[in-house]
Amino acid sequence: MLEPLVDLVLPRVCAGCGHPGCLMCPRCAALLARPRLATPRRHPDGFPPTVAAAAYAGPVRPVVNAFKEHGRTELAAPLGAALALAVVVVRAGAGSAGPVLLVPLPSSRAAVRERGRDHVAELTRAAVRELRRAGVPVTAARLLGRRGRVRDSAGLDARQRRANLAGTFVLREPVRRGAACWWWSTTWSAAGRRSPRPPPC
Repeated sequence: MLEPLVDLVLPRVCAGCGHPGCLMCPRCAALLARPRLATPRRHPDGFPPTVAAAAYAGPVRPVVNAFKEHGRTELAAPLGAALALAVVVVRAGAGSAGPVLLVPLPSSRAAVRERGRDHVAELTRAAVRELRRAGVPVTAARLLGRRGRVRDSAGLDARQRRANLAGTFVLREPVRRGAACWWWSTTWSAAGRRSPRPPPC
């Protein structure tokens, strides 16, 4: 009953294409159900498969921007479901039934203050809920911190984004010893791969 009244006052439009009356239209929502293999430019030998939740193009781009930059927090649910599906694909590709650990990349403090919210934490919580509903054992841990300053990524292409973030994310100091090696070995063993040389502990 409340939802139709809200739509009268604040009409909803599809975040991807602008179609009226819905959070996301079926056509745009379908684009978030197509995880795709991605190839990191730099990675160690035997690195587990990397999967993108969707191609960052077409209607997906405004959906992500609406959630990230324009306060459409209700998009956490479909985006979290897309992330969860990507995790399931990686897990299946690795032939693993072990637990999953989500390690979100933290936003800068300035970005969190400017937005008034931590959109990465929202997305992580939504993905955890979806995975648990699907029976996947999952936890999330903030093991990464940031250092240095980066430019606003708006308007940057893929190469510029990589250069902008190079060296930004580091293991938090309190967990660097011991936990770093635990995270490394757990990640690789869950992927069903022989662990390469771990980071210094």
